Amino acid sequence: MSLIDIDAFYKKRDELIDALEVGRIDKTEYFEQSLSYLETIGFKPSVVESLDFDDAVVHYQYFNLMAKYNFMEEEAKCFNQPAQAKRHHDQGFDYYTKKDQVTMRMLELSQYKHLKAYYIVLQSKSLEGQLFEIVFEAESRIVLHSKDKRILYRLTSAGVFEEKIQPSIIHEYVNTRYK
Repeated sequence: MSLIDIDAFYKKRDELIDALEVGRIDKTEYFEQSLSYLETIGFKPSVVESLDFDDAVVHYQYFNLMAKYNFMEEEAKCFNQPAQAKRHHDQGFDYYTKKDQVTMRMLELSQYKHLKAYYIVLQSKSLEGQLFEIVFEAESRIVLHSKDKRILYRLTSAGVFEEKIQPSIIHEYVNTRYK
């Protein structure tokens, strides 16, 4: 049972995605407003193994946002506050690890059905062939990204990973840097 109003979460999430898609907000504003919303509703992470699919979506978004926040802080502090930059770097990777744990949970809950996964075309050539996209075709706007080799192995073993590099279904979003 969710500790938050899941319908309100999806409504707010859709509003922000719609605003992003039509250009009312940019990627950074999407990030900031998403994180602010989760803080406003008092979201606190739970044990990953106990999550249902909808709660896993909330957790994925939270961990992804927190990872990105910490990497932005690392970048901002890398020259004048190296110790704090390293702390943010380590926290960012910790959040990405948690995000990948949630992704594994979502895959288990879906039983690897109604999924497609593939490497995506990226402007960042250093990530191309590493970052892949997972689309939950039976769910509205559930698109995940990872570089985790364990997730890749499970997707490949389940026969849902396509080896061909393809454009992301949110190509512009994944190829736009935060300000």
